[in-house]
Amino acid sequence: MSLAACCSLLSGLWRMLLRPFRLQSREAQYRVPLIGDEPQKEAEPEAPQLSQDELARILGNTLPQSKAPTIRECDEKVLEQLQEEFIEVARGSDSQAALEAVREAPAKVVNACDECSGTALHFLAAEGHVQACGALLSRDDFVEINARNGIGSTALHIAAANDEEEICKMILECPRFTAGASVANDNGQTPLDFALEFGTGLCSSVLEAAGGQGGTRRRRGRHIYGRTMVPEDDDTVQDMDELD
Repeated sequence: MSLAACCSLLSGLWRMLLRPFRLQSREAQYRVPLIGDEPQKEAEPEAPQLSQDELARILGNTLPQSKAPTIRECDEKVLEQLQEEFIEVARGSDSQAALEAVREAPAKVVNACDECSGTALHFLAAEGHVQACGALLSRDDFVEINARNGIGSTALHIAAANDEEEICKMILECPRFTAGASVANDNGQTPLDFALEFGTGLCSSVLEAAGGQGGTRRRRGRHIYGRTMVPEDDDTVQDMDELD
């Protein structure tokens, strides 16, 4: 047998031996894998779950009422804003809104006190919000009942000047009001003086029954007080002796 014939024979035998492996390789290449044959993928990490509070903070929404921030969590600017909003409601004409504000406001808000205007009780007394005054006086955490405004007048002065007899009674009956029925302001005027000079005298009997007396009476004159009996921040207290 020639060398060429031997080589041809060996080549044919070699192809026959390799054919099963080639077929198996092609089947593996084109075979659709079964579910169990799929390669295992690494589990993707789960996205972090945001709490309701965190989501509300990110979206800029208010927190749920059950998780309202405490005053300790509020910074000074937020506290000042809350106090200003509370005072605005107290000095407004909506008695129901004033009552709800008094009931819901935290202690540091209801005790807001301004050197010029006084407290929310001054505004409530001036506007005649009887229920709101009662709710504020009934709060044990309201400690500014004896506070004074820019001329040293108490809320009792303001109530007397605006003929708010019921509010005068509530203030006088509150055990925390220790200033007394004859408390004098910086001008020497008592609530009885205010009742007679700036009001119609309706509250005079209530004040006198509580031991209230007149102080340094001044002639009725031009003053900066309107219904609210509280000076505006940008105004200057005028001499109450000045005639109209």
